[in-house]
Amino acid sequence: MNPLRVTLSSLAVLLLPLALLATGAAPAQAATYRLDRTISDTRITESSGLARSTWSSSVLWTHNDSGDLNRIFAIAADGTTKATYTLAGANANDWEDIASGPAHSLWVADTGDNDRVRSAVAIYKVTEPQTLATGTLAATKYVLTYPDGAHDAEGLMVHPVTGRVYLVSKQATGAAIYVAPATLSANTANLLTRVADAPAYVTAAAFAPNGVGFVLVDYWKAHIYAGLGAAPSSFAKPSLFQGESVEVSGDGQTIYLGSEGGNSPVYATAWPSTTSLNLTPGSSSTAATGTSFTDGQVATTFTLPRTTNLGGGVYAGALMRGAGSSTGYAARARFAADGSITLSVTRNVAGAAEAPLGSSAVLPTRFAAGSAIRVESSVSGTTAVTISVRAYAAGATVPAWQLTVTDSSASRLTTAAAPRVWGYLSSSAVGALALPYSGTTVTVVR
Repeated sequence: MNPLRVTLSSLAVLLLPLALLATGAAPAQAATYRLDRTISDTRITESSGLARSTWSSSVLWTHNDSGDLNRIFAIAADGTTKATYTLAGANANDWEDIASGPAHSLWVADTGDNDRVRSAVAIYKVTEPQTLATGTLAATKYVLTYPDGAHDAEGLMVHPVTGRVYLVSKQATGAAIYVAPATLSANTANLLTRVADAPAYVTAAAFAPNGVGFVLVDYWKAHIYAGLGAAPSSFAKPSLFQGESVEVSGDGQTIYLGSEGGNSPVYATAWPSTTSLNLTPGSSSTAATGTSFTDGQVATTFTLPRTTNLGGGVYAGALMRGAGSSTGYAARARFAADGSITLSVTRNVAGAAEAPLGSSAVLPTRFAAGSAIRVESSVSGTTAVTISVRAYAAGATVPAWQLTVTDSSASRLTTAAAPRVWGYLSSSAVGALALPYSGTTVTVVR
């Protein structure tokens, strides 16, 4: 958004912090920042997006908001411009964000629409040059349309593994994340699909480089998600003139936050750390979530550190309606050494044999070392207890429940209890396994 073109809707955005203070809204969590670089190029007055280089760990790409030429800038660690590229075949109508993707691709989002009058928006794809030298890059244009009318969108994400393109709308209410088709057409318009809600007034978005989670920012906070549909953890941004950009470093350890304005700063803060279930062969481990319920859902993202020496596999999911660490319905995914995933549900009672209640066929989702898989489960009912589970790549579209079973036995579990994140490593595995997990959400149904 150009600060010289303040519309009524953007004025409401600028006044929103006062409204938040008046209503007593809870403040965001704190974060520690350092100044990473200051963009010194006098041509860059409205840095509206950041993208990590897929070649160099120190380079960040940026571009101006509306009113500039169709060009992008490679910014060095000291804030100077290493190269400037014109995007041949691209129009600079209202560029709002930039993202890196697979195969050394860079994507620019011409998706700004303050007045919500554009029947279609565009994104441009170029191949990032390995050697930087000012010049021209051939751009491929993809036209995108929304399923529910025009939107202003300032957030662009490109999944670093699948290459799927996501846009995040910027609005006070009803903001959403939209995904483009898996295969984009350069000849016809590509219809977006709404896949998740988003916070109000999102100004930028970025995936972590391994596809494990993503970050959305508004003018005041950063929101970290473990997957689509997950509840975010949020923290306050540093003071910025007009913070409209975010990116995650190539090693996934650092979040960069930038701003419009001349000599604009780029601040850095650590990506929030994850915790792990520490498993030894033949052992299980749990971690309490702290929210007790009878009917509800649990979702956790697990990052599989390896595919070797797993023996019969590693199991991960949730233990629900359990008292302590050994009783409950275990709704889980089994990750095998060949990359396959199967689901199962068992009834576990301390001092009794585990009772299998059902299992799935092998899922279409596969995993590799470093994959982030979201495992979600649901439990409801007392006369007959229904347990459902699904597993999918974090960041992908949420599928329907992939396994549903019913327990009508006299031994069914019917009382409220705090669910637990749960993991087990096969006794035939070689060596211990630290299984990172993040983004656990608990939804109480009743």
